[in-house]
Amino acid sequence: MILSWVGHALPPGARPVAAFVFNATEPVLRPLRGLIPPLQLGAVALDVSIILVFVLLSILQRTVC
Repeated sequence: MILSWVGHALPPGARPVAAFVFNATEPVLRPLRGLIPPLQLGAVALDVSIILVFVLLSILQRTVC
């Protein structure tokens, strides 16, 4: 989520790390983005799929542990 805000301003040395994070999270987030539209806040659209993933992981963690 943070990379979507500051990704364009990353120094060249940090871009491989950002690409790794994107490639690691995109398979989980892409299907959710297709199901849940972004929340429109005026001229800004907020992607809530990452919040849903955190909530689901928290529920899963509490259920397993």
